[in-house]
Amino acid sequence: MEDNINDTQPKAELVLDLKDTGTDRQSFRKLDQSRISKAYQQALATPQGKTIATGLLTFMIIGLLLFFAIAPALGSINAQLQVNTELLSLIKQMDNKLGVLLQLSSQQTKATDSLKLFDSYFGPDKHQGEIYTEITSIIDKNSLSFQSIDFVAKDVKALKYANGNIPPKVQFQTISIKVRGTASNIASLIGQIEASKRNYTVQQISLSVPDKKDPATIQGAITFYSTYWATITAQS
Repeated sequence: MEDNINDTQPKAELVLDLKDTGTDRQSFRKLDQSRISKAYQQALATPQGKTIATGLLTFMIIGLLLFFAIAPALGSINAQLQVNTELLSLIKQMDNKLGVLLQLSSQQTKATDSLKLFDSYFGPDKHQGEIYTEITSIIDKNSLSFQSIDFVAKDVKALKYANGNIPPKVQFQTISIKVRGTASNIASLIGQIEASKRNYTVQQISLSVPDKKDPATIQGAITFYSTYWATITAQS
């Protein structure tokens, strides 16, 4: 009897110990954490451990800087570089336009005298006073007797001008003159009128002998037209 009891008691104690050890997992975790913390402290206590820990900490700080500071800064720099490229392209275009304007200004300066001469003949004015002075001067040079001069506005559509392509700002006026003199002098007058810089175009010539007793004296009625530019307004 006694031998049977003694054999069963140690077994029971062993089972109880195993059960208690299996249920106390939290104690094992605390023990593991304590061991890990102790091992980490021991590692940091050595110079090599301090170097490794410092390197890891430095690496972490650099990673954080790259993520939170340097990456956004690089994005901002790239955006600014793109803006700078667009601005340089715009500046180049403006420089090209400025070069063209300077070239045109230089050409205008060189052509100032020609432009003034053009305006004096084809400016936005009928120039009837200048025309009267020029025509009467030609009449006198050809030893003709001046009778009369009339200015009449002419409808552009009624004229056959060049190939029919008339600029919209071109206006016409008809000039009619009457003179007396020899046929040769009248012919010379007509030639000089057509050769004028004012670009007269002779339309009609009518010759008659007013006095049959003096057949050498001929009366000539000459109709021609001149051009001028219409005044440019904000509405036109």
